[in-house]
Amino acid sequence: MKIKLTLIIFLAALNGCSSAQQKQAPDFCFQDYASPEALEAKRDSSLAFVNLVLNNEFEAAEKLYPAIFKIDVAPGMSEGPGYEPYLAEVGEFVYDYTNTYDIVPLAVFLENRYNSHNNVYDMLLRGSLRADSANVAAMFLLAKLRYENNITDDAYFLVQHMMKLEPENKKVRELHAWFQDNHEPLGMNLPSFDRFVREKVYYRELD
Repeated sequence: MKIKLTLIIFLAALNGCSSAQQKQAPDFCFQDYASPEALEAKRDSSLAFVNLVLNNEFEAAEKLYPAIFKIDVAPGMSEGPGYEPYLAEVGEFVYDYTNTYDIVPLAVFLENRYNSHNNVYDMLLRGSLRADSANVAAMFLLAKLRYENNITDDAYFLVQHMMKLEPENKKVRELHAWFQDNHEPLGMNLPSFDRFVREKVYYRELD
C-alpha cells in the first residue's frame, strides 16, 4: 500500500513538473501585442495586415496590401523530394519595400504564404529594424524567431529593447518579466542595437 501511495505521489509530482515546464515557455502571441482596430495610419495598416496573415485571412489581408500578392517568388523557391517547398531567397522585388512598415508585412507574408527559410525571414526583419530601430513589431517577431530556434540570448536582448520603447504594452511587460525570471542576465558587454541587427544569423538548412 505504501509503495502504491508513493508511486501515486511520484507520478503526481512528475505531472506537476511537466505542467510547470509547459507554463514556462514565453508566449510570443503577436495578436496579443498588436490588434489595431483603426487602419488610418501606415503603422496600423501594417500591424493589421500581419494579424490577418497570421490568422490565414489572406483575402482580407490582400485588401490592405494588394501588391504583395502579385509578387513572383518562383525563381527563389526550392523544391525537392522529402521536404516541403520553401522560399530560399528573395528576388529584386524586395527593393520595392524600403519602408520599415512595408518590410514587416512582406516578411510575414513570405513566411506564411511561401514557407520562407528562416534565413530569409530573419534577414527581412533585420532589414526592417535597420530602416527604423524603433519598430517594436519587428523586434517582437524577430525575438520570437530567435527564441524558437534556441537563440535565447538574442531574444532577451530584443525584449529588453522592446521594454525600453513600449513599457506600457501589456504583452511586452509580460515577456520582459518572463525573461527576468527564467533567463540568466545578459551582462554588460552587449553590442549596440545597430550592430546587432546588422549581424547575420544562419539557421539550419533544410535537407
